[in-house]
Amino acid sequence: MLHILAERFRCTHAIGQLKARYRMEARDPEREAVQLSRLRLLAVQSGLDPEFARKFHALVVREVIANHEAVRGKLGPDNEP
Repeated sequence: MLHILAERFRCTHAIGQLKARYRMEARDPEREAVQLSRLRLLAVQSGLDPEFARKFHALVVREVIANHEAVRGKLGPDNEP
């Protein structure tokens, strides 16, 4: 599971660089809502507590947003992270 999370964060870091370069928002509340609904359904189908899925999703999203904001803070004068 840690290897999967590490790969996910490598991918979201690259996305954060693109968002910073094109001055996009770090958060996408609509996308987050869609993903949360999907995860809650998967949790129920898997016999897991949907509240656990919500908490796990919130943790991952917080970390991704923090990374995106850190990348944005490192923009150089030519708008390149």
